Amino acid sequence: MDPRPWIVVQLRPNNMYGCFPISTQCYSADCFPLSVAHPDFKATGLTRNSYIICTRIYALYPEEFELDGRQQLKGELLGKLLSDFRKFAGV
Repeated sequence: MDPRPWIVVQLRPNNMYGCFPISTQCYSADCFPLSVAHPDFKATGLTRNSYIICTRIYALYPEEFELDGRQQLKGELLGKLLSDFRKFAGV
């Protein structure tokens, strides 16, 4: 599995998550920008400008977020950044 960060947007049956990948590159028109200049950026845990790629939702098992047997949480979307993302992605 690609070690890139993901954002969980759904809880799915069979103990799966619905997720969008996060990248430092935008590959389509369906990219939500995460700018280091945004006041809510720090909560993401990212260190540079990135994009949430909203082209499709990927189904992932919790184990796919593990490193050395522990789930890894990098950060979260909060405040206006979260509300803007939800409007953009329709989630």
